[in-house]
Amino acid sequence: MIKFHSCFGNGAVIQRGSAFVAKGSSSGETVVTLSGCNYKKTVAAKVKNGMFYAEFSPVNDTATPFLLSAECGGEKCVSSVRFGDVFLTVGQSNMSYSLSATENYERWLKMAKKSETAFLSVGEKPFGSTEEVTRSYDELSDFPVKTVWKEGGDEGIADISAISVQLAVYLWQRTGV
Repeated sequence: MIKFHSCFGNGAVIQRGSAFVAKGSSSGETVVTLSGCNYKKTVAAKVKNGMFYAEFSPVNDTATPFLLSAECGGEKCVSSVRFGDVFLTVGQSNMSYSLSATENYERWLKMAKKSETAFLSVGEKPFGSTEEVTRSYDELSDFPVKTVWKEGGDEGIADISAISVQLAVYLWQRTGV
C-alpha cells in the first residue's frame, strides 16, 4: 500500500519558497510528481525501510492548486496541495480554546474562508498520568494520532484553536498569502 505522510494529505499547505521533502510509505521504487498549471516535476524517490522521500525545489506560486502524486508497483495516491506560509501554533491550555467558543464565531469563519486558510488538525492521545512519557525518541513514519487538513471556511474548523485561526486571518490580512 502506498500513501503520503498525513501532513501531505488533501488540502495540505506547503511552505512557499522553500525546498521540501514529500514523505510517505511504499513497498518499493516510488516516483513522485508535483504538477500544477505550468509546472510539472517528477522525482525518483529515495526509499528506506518502507518510507519514501522525494525532494522538490522551492515553489512560489500561491494561487495555483497543485497535485502531489506517488506511484509504486501500479498503485497510486494523489493529494491536492497548495503553497503558502506555514505556521506552527502550540501552547498550553489556552491553545485548546476552540473557535466555536469565541464571540463572533460566524464572522471569524467567514474571514477564514475568504483568506483561504487551512489547518492541520492533529488529534490528541488521551492523557494517562503525569508519569507517562508519550513522545517517541525515534523518527515517526507518520503522526501517531488521527490527522486531517481542514479548510478555513468549513464548519469543521469549529474545534480548531481560536488563537490559530485568528492568527492565520490576521497574517493573511497583512500579507495577502
